[in-house]
Amino acid sequence: MEELWEALPTLRRLVGFDGGWDGVQRKAWDVLCDALQQQDLLRFPISLLTAAAIMEGVLDALVKRYKSTGRDSRGKPCKRDSASSRKAAMKCSRDVRLDVQEVLQVSNEELVTCQKWLGVFVEPK
Repeated sequence: MEELWEALPTLRRLVGFDGGWDGVQRKAWDVLCDALQQQDLLRFPISLLTAAAIMEGVLDALVKRYKSTGRDSRGKPCKRDSASSRKAAMKCSRDVRLDVQEVLQVSNEELVTCQKWLGVFVEPK
């Protein structure tokens, strides 16, 4: 995770707010620890599991921030309900997602499949 933080300026810009990166890591570790309970864990490479967990952590941290501030990462007002906040977080984190995929050399399809397996994928509306 730390290597991604160092390698991706987009990640640092997006969740560099107070408590942002710590929140991302906490959520990612929760997701990964839950995955360790699954029998078919070895179905995915560690890099892919990490990518999926990090992206869930990013979304979780952004949603919490949006709910507390009432504004998204671009400074635009956003609704405080979970669905609206998550949708805004997905939109604002798109560049980070692409950078994570590029650095870890995973496709969007692989990432979505892993996120679904982890139970953290929510189809954008």
